[in-house]
Amino acid sequence: MVSGACNATTARMTGVSKTTILKLIVDLGSACRAYHDANVRGLETRRLQADELWAFCYAREKNVPEALRGMLGYGDVWTWTAIDADTKLIVGYHVGHRDVPDAHALMSDVAGRLSGRVQLTSDGLNAYWHAVALAFDCEVDYAMLSSRRTAAIRRCRSASTPRRFARVAPRPAASATRTWRTSARPSSRDQTSRSGCSRAGTRA
Repeated sequence: MVSGACNATTARMTGVSKTTILKLIVDLGSACRAYHDANVRGLETRRLQADELWAFCYAREKNVPEALRGMLGYGDVWTWTAIDADTKLIVGYHVGHRDVPDAHALMSDVAGRLSGRVQLTSDGLNAYWHAVALAFDCEVDYAMLSSRRTAAIRRCRSASTPRRFARVAPRPAASATRTWRTSARPSSRDQTSRSGCSRAGTRA
């Protein structure tokens, strides 16, 4: 299953029922969660990357019955991750919706697992702004990375996508973000919003 085999294939290969395979997955997941929570602490991580992965359970969001809309486990499900950019260790994770409370849950968990200041980079999701500020109390170098597509890139999907950063707090490492820093006020294209940390616009 680690290699990508589905439940049915694994059941045929092992000669056991799919119910047994599913129960094994649940038991293994619980054991991995307990081990991660107990041992992945006091980390000396220097560069951290946060992102969200989309999936769906039961049915796609548009096909979920009205009575089940908004309930976790029905429709869209997002796995939030914070990964050490150097070792690829998953420092923290959270499964839920793609809302502000979920961003707070991830960042609060991650902040408690680190032993020092970290360079944190996320995508352009606005939910991260206050979650990072509250979880780290501005003791973090945070940059938000978002994609800026031009008409030419829309016409040619193989073209590389220009990227830009909006710095949140206070000075991300140059090697981590590869940006040109400026003390100028963010332009409207930066699409930054206010947070409890100092900020400045940058462009790549």
